[in-house]
Amino acid sequence: MGSEGKRKMRLRRRTNGELFQLYADQLALRHRSHDALKEAHRVVRHFQEFLGEFPPSPELAESFVARFAERKPTTLYRYHSIVTNVLIIDWI
Repeated sequence: MGSEGKRKMRLRRRTNGELFQLYADQLALRHRSHDALKEAHRVVRHFQEFLGEFPPSPELAESFVARFAERKPTTLYRYHSIVTNVLIIDWI
């Protein structure tokens, strides 16, 4: 198993609270405007509440974003981008 595989195994052992704290730190690196950062934190917080104690997965991320299907396409894309780019990349 390579270093990437080992990293993913370490992440799988963490609780959701620990994982989402790591991603909260990453958000500041990905979003330059205050408003975008605030929006990303809000979406991530809702995703964490949606998951409860279930571990994050691409399927649960899709299910979460699908809840907002009636929103405008740009909003839906933004939510999808936040969840996939910040959270799911480490679990795929």
